[in-house]
Amino acid sequence: MRNTPVSPPLTADRVAVTPSVAVFLLAVHAPALALGGNRFALILPTAVVLLGLLLRRAADMAPPTYASWLWLAVMGWGGAQIALGLTPDSGEAAQILCRFALYAAIFLLAADFARTPQLGGVLVNATAAWIALICAYGLIAWATGANPILAELEAYPNPLEATFVNRNAFALYALFGLLASLCALALQWRRSGLAGGVWLWAGAALICAAALVLTGSRGGLGAGVISVIAFVVFRSGARAPALLLLAALIGAALLGDAYLRDVPVADDARFAVHGQILTETAKAPFAGHGLGAFQDMFRATLGADWRWGDWDHAHQQYLETAYEIGWPAALSLFAAIALAAPRPARGDPITALALAALAAAAAQALVDFSLTIPSVAMTLALLLGVASGRRRRAR
Repeated sequence: MRNTPVSPPLTADRVAVTPSVAVFLLAVHAPALALGGNRFALILPTAVVLLGLLLRRAADMAPPTYASWLWLAVMGWGGAQIALGLTPDSGEAAQILCRFALYAAIFLLAADFARTPQLGGVLVNATAAWIALICAYGLIAWATGANPILAELEAYPNPLEATFVNRNAFALYALFGLLASLCALALQWRRSGLAGGVWLWAGAALICAAALVLTGSRGGLGAGVISVIAFVVFRSGARAPALLLLAALIGAALLGDAYLRDVPVADDARFAVHGQILTETAKAPFAGHGLGAFQDMFRATLGADWRWGDWDHAHQQYLETAYEIGWPAALSLFAAIALAAPRPARGDPITALALAALAAAAAQALVDFSLTIPSVAMTLALLLGVASGRRRRAR
């Protein structure tokens, strides 16, 4: 056996970056234990840690220019709404802007770390393993009827929620875990075939899939069908992705057919007021009604016949975003996310993972508000950042 010399600077760089990666992963994923990362006081330490890491590694950053400027423009408009008194709850608006900064920090750090060989796979594997553990906890809690983390805070006593107070948000989180596990499996298969950790990642995928199904989330299952087929399409580099994605949409429609047939759409809170939201959005299409103001402002416009619900969210992320910040800023936000996504790369599992995760989030956003849950948005930012960083390194 011949020893291969290793450059001392390269070795030192790897040693130096390892603690940063470990802290980064802990900061991104640990808040999922805090009721799905849905309490700002528990997210704040994560933000401090990540912004500190971001400043430390800022010199190595090379973010996507257009996405960065659009994201900053949206944050600037949110700040202007606060300064000009255009939102009734400036505290909530400030928290949302802090979260936007946090998501950008996660994306940039993940992209920076992923430019180092092997680190992209480490970030994906850690994400798959963590979410699989959360799903396993959820399966145990569901089977035993005891959930020490949620305790009396469970919104739904029967469906599986794990550490989340909203089953639909957990469904998307579990779906990210399923996709990450499939990506880890593909990476391991490429290295060693049936040997090594292939079966471990197959088991993680099954755990995440079981948790997803047991949430009973119709939006989550529909997004799951779409995203898994999207992952296969982008992973294989198929030449007819449009046909396969059309098949995914048909499959999702079939899953929801019984629901749509048996339950009138107008009687479901998810769809009941979308027309009213559009009407109210048209009253302030450019300025919006204020970042974080949906619950306060929209409820005040409803008559007595509609006040049987809380209406804290629109159950349609696109409409809710446009209602709050106006269509120009909302479209800028959506464009920033789309531009941050990597271009399809034939045969690359990590690129396929990022695009499939984005497809899942985009599909579920049609019927839910899961991306307002920080742990879900943080995970999506990490996956997009990893794929973006790897693609820049490849070029």
